[in-house]
Amino acid sequence: MIDKTIAENPQIARVGGVPSVLNKFRGFINVKMAQNREKPDWEPKGFECINEVPCWAMVFYLIRAGLLKEADNYVRTNQPQFQKLDRGFATYLHAYTAHEDRRLSRQLHDRIQGEYNNRIRHMEDCKDPFKPAVYKIIGRCELAKRSLPNVMPTAEDWMWLQLVLSREIDRTSEPAHEVFTLQDLQKSVTQFGAKHFMAKGSNFGLYFQMLLMCGLFEDVGFRFISLVMFILFILLTMGSGRSLPILIPFC
Repeated sequence: MIDKTIAENPQIARVGGVPSVLNKFRGFINVKMAQNREKPDWEPKGFECINEVPCWAMVFYLIRAGLLKEADNYVRTNQPQFQKLDRGFATYLHAYTAHEDRRLSRQLHDRIQGEYNNRIRHMEDCKDPFKPAVYKIIGRCELAKRSLPNVMPTAEDWMWLQLVLSREIDRTSEPAHEVFTLQDLQKSVTQFGAKHFMAKGSNFGLYFQMLLMCGLFEDVGFRFISLVMFILFILLTMGSGRSLPILIPFC
């Protein structure tokens, strides 16, 4: 998506002659800023920048692309500037990147949760929408609110965020507000996904993909077979010249 967006908007992206990872993402951010400039949350003066680059957006999109080491290197390279913006962030990101399960120690987890709840959650000291997004991902903050439509507007974005935030933990030993497991995600997808994605004109394929991504393999098989039978029924009925009966939704 990064390369495609840049290729379609070269004059806005302004990548330059060195197509490094950071330059590509800087170009991508330039395009996104231009495309969303009419939205209140994307007001340029609200973004915190380092060397004229929206730094929280850079970290966010690198993480979103799975480039955690690059995100960590970017922050460490610009650590003096980041410390002026947020003293503890470099430590949080480095610990998150270094752990194979993307977990923070209890001490760091409590610290980042405290900072998020006291300062960042309500965006009192910073209007940059990417800063709370990055904190939410790294610290699994405010799990009761698991959507970020201002920076993650698509269904694919939403699903990625759910998978990043979900974690298998012992419900009996963890605070209730820190519990969000794969089973919880599966319930969300089955409860709300069918109504949204199986509606007329919606993306059936995307819904099946979401079911697969959260491990609902049996649901995928059932719904796929039901969909095929439903389509065949319509085609056969239309071919016979008979009128269609009232149909009961199958999902």
